Amino acid sequence: MRQRPPATVDAATAGAPADEGIRLARLRKIFEGRGAPLLALEDVSIATRRGAFTSIIGPSGCGKSTILRMLADLDAPTFGTVTAHGKTPRELRRASKLGIVFQEPALLPWRTVRSNIELAVQVTGLAVPARTCDDLIALVGLDGFERTRPAELSGGMRQRVAIARALVTSPEVLLLDEPFGALDEMTRRRLNLELLRIWSEQAATTLLVTHSIEEAAFLSDTVVVMSPRPGRILAEVEVDFPRPRKEALLRTPSFHALTDRLSELLAGGGDDDRG
Repeated sequence: MRQRPPATVDAATAGAPADEGIRLARLRKIFEGRGAPLLALEDVSIATRRGAFTSIIGPSGCGKSTILRMLADLDAPTFGTVTAHGKTPRELRRASKLGIVFQEPALLPWRTVRSNIELAVQVTGLAVPARTCDDLIALVGLDGFERTRPAELSGGMRQRVAIARALVTSPEVLLLDEPFGALDEMTRRRLNLELLRIWSEQAATTLLVTHSIEEAAFLSDTVVVMSPRPGRILAEVEVDFPRPRKEALLRTPSFHALTDRLSELLAGGGDDDRG
């Protein structure tokens, strides 16, 4: 396990190298409301590699989902810059190169599995080969359920549909906001394995927001640890476990050592990791 200090590169003035993934530079977010302004994020900088899987963990209210919403072009920073593959979130969204999966799959109940997946194509107006939906249904393990409606599916199966829908436009960047947070632990572990398999075949630059330390450690190349509000980066911990990863990894001493270290960072504020 290697650990490095938070990135401080200014994305606004730097070029976009070929291997550049997600880049957040000096983000500050203030929410204005009826009461006093709320400082949600302070001086947040992250730089990932293209094609990497990065997770953000931190206490509730630390701004994890706010960061994801900025990357999804659903919110904007008060100060700082947000890019992915050298493009702004708006540029990626307009090019249909952003895939997003939320905790709630938000499937249309009157549509079948296939037509829910096809919805993303219909909304964007992209010309996607007819075989793409078939391939994605097979990829997420839903062969035979093409004509099934959401009410007839388990929670895990509905989330698989949401993942397939997010991938149908072949996104460059995949954003996951607690996609398995509402599921039981056994189902969550099984879908983590499925997600790794799917991700390895799609090669999208991925950012996962999660409350689960185990999930972040198992899935990621890098785990970003955030402080309580206002959210700051306490540490970026690189995960050295080789891929492909199997469920047996969860029972190894090295995996437990990593999750213990991440727990310590969350509990102690990470003061010893700023160098």
